[in-house]
Amino acid sequence: MMDKSWVHLNRVTDEYLVGASNFIKIAAKNLGYPHKMLCPCKNCRNLSHQEMSIVYEHIVINGVDPTYTIWFHHGEDIIEDETDESLNDGEAYNLYIAAYGHDENFEESAQPALDDEWKQQVNDANSHLYDGCTKYTKLSSIVALYKLKTMHSWSDTSFNGLLELISDMLPSPNVLLKSMYETKKYLKKFDLQYEKIDACVNDCCLFMKENKKLENCPNCGASRWKVDERTNRVKKGVSAKVLRYFPIIPRFRRMFRSQKTAEELRWHFKNKSEDGKMHHPVDSAAWDLVSDKWPIFASDPRSLRLGLATDGFNPFGMISTQYSCWPVMLVIYNFPPWSCMRKENVMLSLLIPGPKQPGKDIDIYLQPLVDDLKMLWDGVSAYDAYDNENFKLRALLLWTINDFPAYGNLAGCTTKGKHACPICAHNTKSVWLRHSRKFSYMGHRRFLPPSHSFRRKKLWFNGKEEKDPKPRVMTGRRIVEELKNFVNDWGKSVKKRKRGEGKAKRDVDSQQIWRKRSIFFDLPYWEELSLRHNLDVMHIEKNVCESLLNTLLNSHDCHLLMQQLLPTALRGLLPQGPRTAIMRLSVFFNRLCQRKIDSKELMELEEEVVETLCLLERWFPPSFFDIMVHLVTHIGREARLCGPVQFRWMYPFERYMMTLKRYVRNRSRPEGCIAMRYIADECVQFCSGFIKETVDVYQRQERNDEDVASNSILEGRPISKIILYFLFLCNVTLYLFSYNIRHFNYLCIVYIYVLSLTHTYSMFFLFHGKGTTFSVTWEKFGEHQNVEWWSELKKLNLNKRG
Repeated sequence: MMDKSWVHLNRVTDEYLVGASNFIKIAAKNLGYPHKMLCPCKNCRNLSHQEMSIVYEHIVINGVDPTYTIWFHHGEDIIEDETDESLNDGEAYNLYIAAYGHDENFEESAQPALDDEWKQQVNDANSHLYDGCTKYTKLSSIVALYKLKTMHSWSDTSFNGLLELISDMLPSPNVLLKSMYETKKYLKKFDLQYEKIDACVNDCCLFMKENKKLENCPNCGASRWKVDERTNRVKKGVSAKVLRYFPIIPRFRRMFRSQKTAEELRWHFKNKSEDGKMHHPVDSAAWDLVSDKWPIFASDPRSLRLGLATDGFNPFGMISTQYSCWPVMLVIYNFPPWSCMRKENVMLSLLIPGPKQPGKDIDIYLQPLVDDLKMLWDGVSAYDAYDNENFKLRALLLWTINDFPAYGNLAGCTTKGKHACPICAHNTKSVWLRHSRKFSYMGHRRFLPPSHSFRRKKLWFNGKEEKDPKPRVMTGRRIVEELKNFVNDWGKSVKKRKRGEGKAKRDVDSQQIWRKRSIFFDLPYWEELSLRHNLDVMHIEKNVCESLLNTLLNSHDCHLLMQQLLPTALRGLLPQGPRTAIMRLSVFFNRLCQRKIDSKELMELEEEVVETLCLLERWFPPSFFDIMVHLVTHIGREARLCGPVQFRWMYPFERYMMTLKRYVRNRSRPEGCIAMRYIADECVQFCSGFIKETVDVYQRQERNDEDVASNSILEGRPISKIILYFLFLCNVTLYLFSYNIRHFNYLCIVYIYVLSLTHTYSMFFLFHGKGTTFSVTWEKFGEHQNVEWWSELKKLNLNKRG
């Protein structure tokens, strides 16, 4: 056997060069010192003869062909072993290789004592489901059925019954497992599991590292164990609060053991936009800044760039509103845009338990994740199945994605009070409204150019000229400088306040900017990033729309109303001034939410939205301008720095948290249910990537397939057919009133529908208990209308049902 251990080392190391030189010498000796030999590099693949020196250069530059495992062209003896040949061929073998790394081409980590046991497991997995079955094996049948269970949320009892019934239906003997317990035990070998870390009930510390053996919190003295509320008896061994951590390093390593996934993780390296527009964060200035500051990190296409998101949700639905569970999720921006934000690629890293939200003490729970991120910045060893070599895996956290309260929890800044804007910081302009009892954030004229006419208009605004310059953006270095002497105080206070202390504390909080020094500044690169925390466009758009409508709607409705319906609904209802301002704001959100954005257009949008906010200041009362309206000033800049908002807002994470909520079956252990179900889904997804012949049959296709998956991102789009029908309906109503049709004294509800085979619209008008029906033909109505969208309506095929 020729030594192959050097093949998978880094090709610039001395060990690799020595191994390549020894290979040339041994091969030349085995072949009788010929003038030329077959070149085994990745490009030549033993198809061309080269001189010895050329072969050496090719091996060093290109590497050895990964499919060339027995070097028989260079004198290595072929050992025929039918057992090994049968093992090396099949889905089960590839799955075990990816799970355990026992591949001979990986590294010499497999101990000889385990070889026989491992081969026996592979043979057992490859056994046919029953005699004569050619499609299903024991492993593929288990994975296929378990995937159905996780997809449709079957209970363990129903799955037990299904296994027993199918086993009885199949010919005897068969190898199908007959219970849920046996299935979990069999698939456990492919699980990555998670860590349970005890935490203080007051969020003061984690019982890990130096606190691992303590039984009481070193800060507040609270017991590590549960305490009976009636008897005060300590239940030793029963943890009062448990953090569940899903280690990210082994999960990243496993991703690169799949050839398909390892190839997708290289997508970003050769797919930067060539049309000058941003389609993906890889086209953004923030991505280029990382590449320029750390070229060694950026030179390897396998280096991972991550985004972190977290938010609280109630796992009990509407049953209880007093419980808040906080998952911490990661996304990998190396993936292409159509799969980057899909549910399958969202990685759960932490599950922070309730019942109370962690608040600013969330840094206590982020410790194990940040420790792993530090290790990933320095680099950890991993195996790449695509290139069939070892490499140093590195990762960098680009930014966080949160709603505004969670933004403050992670960044350590205040999100309310006098200095609520984290970008303006000390330069935030605010006014306390005594009767509304809240702060108003106005003064947007200072964001305009010095020569802008709005700066000199007094009567339109507060009666003064605006001379203040545009405020500086708060950078990471400025924050570090301000917080260099800041001492963090962790934990929830249980001390009761004295009378009058609450108002004094509120007055102090309104002046204070920083509540802590964020744990993310422990990352060596964090302060150098151009943008560390994203303002969530989804929640900003939602809150601005609610402020305009003064009603409560869900986020998706606000997204549609803000960008498409609101400008049309206000026609004829408001004077031209406020109506124009609202329409400009709607256009801004629509252009901001496009899949492809131009940095030059975004600079124009930034200037236009400031003018829009100034117009709103002219027409709207000060109470309208809460902090969410002010943040509209900054989201254009963030899009210019970091790319399309679809990769940096909370829509995919809100959907994912809805999935986590459905995992809860045992309401007394919600976090345990979520963790176990996540591990099961992760195991099935991993196994399904290798057991493709049978498992892929059950992969449900989307009903509406588009260029980008419908469950991944949401964007601002042109007005749809349904919206055009709505506009047509509005104008029909105005047309009828303009002609003073008799008996239509009070219009309550208008209902319109399109007949499938005619051009006739039927309108049903319901009045005080009395209904009247009439019809207006399409062409006849069109003769009386002179609106821009009429030509668009006529282009639609109204003979088909929409």
